Amino acid sequence: MRAMRVLGEGQAIVTDRPMPQPGPGQVLLKMRAAAICGSDLHRYKLKLSDDDPTRRFVPGHEPCGDIVEVGPGVDGWSVGERTVVYHRVTCMQCLYCIAGERNLCVNRLGAYGFDPDGANQDYMIAWPDHLIRLPDDFDHVEGALFACQVGTAYHPLKTMNVSGRDRLVVSGLGPVGLFTVQLAKAMGATVAGVDPSPERRQLAERLGADAVLDPTANPIGEAVHSIFPGGADKLAETSGATSAHRAVSSQLRTNGQAAIVGLSHPGAPLDLGGLDGILFQQIHVFGSNLYPNKDFDEIVDFVRRKKVPIKDVITHEMGVEDGPEAFQIAAGASAGKIVFRFD
Repeated sequence: MRAMRVLGEGQAIVTDRPMPQPGPGQVLLKMRAAAICGSDLHRYKLKLSDDDPTRRFVPGHEPCGDIVEVGPGVDGWSVGERTVVYHRVTCMQCLYCIAGERNLCVNRLGAYGFDPDGANQDYMIAWPDHLIRLPDDFDHVEGALFACQVGTAYHPLKTMNVSGRDRLVVSGLGPVGLFTVQLAKAMGATVAGVDPSPERRQLAERLGADAVLDPTANPIGEAVHSIFPGGADKLAETSGATSAHRAVSSQLRTNGQAAIVGLSHPGAPLDLGGLDGILFQQIHVFGSNLYPNKDFDEIVDFVRRKKVPIKDVITHEMGVEDGPEAFQIAAGASAGKIVFRFD
């Protein structure tokens, strides 16, 4: 079967591997759809040593597929069921796992696509604890979008209680940022998207953004204040860029809220001091990490009720055999969501 590997320094390859066999307590999934996430690009871009263990694993933590084989000891799942895989591998015993907040597990054991193997292959092994049934009214591609990024976009908006009262900045218009634009508009907010890529700004406009701004054209704080006098009420920072983190407080009104969603480099600064910094403006800043598994049904129901066209974020549908090209496009930071289909 076809399976991808990421070697670092902009290298990804497709290899031929034997089909995996489910052991006790495991199921075998035939992949129907998977997708590239921004976090996949970190190791794609890094220089990895030849013995780096991550080079061994098949990438992809946004899986949606069908159960084709059930291993011994698996109860409650049957061949033919359509499933989304919640990709965090967690202890299932800590306070957070028990509460349905596996994104916060204190004994995190791994993640599909990093360890163990992920979705960018024709078949993958999964454990039943990680499976979520895909509702009948959504297709496999939508299932792959729900697996990670739609929920990752929804969670900070829910935490900030975004509504029609709010002027929201979405900083970074990669796929997570684009989903954030869609969902925030469905919640009623007035939304400004910020990204240096003209292609992504244009896509955000098509998805409903009320304004789009180029952070390289003018100081972004001034640009935001020009359209939101006094500053935005809330901000979702999805890019992970150091410059974007540094500019958070300049875009917000006093007592505003900021969610840090994008993975950043260690030591990325936030402007804590100064009269227009986080301290004196009393900006409320929090991190938002994936989404709680208990919220999956809520997220799906919101998309259903509000008729959010999440597939409109997709700009490329490709086969897994095109994986190297797909990663190259994703690394160019001008595309929307890139999805692998296994039809």
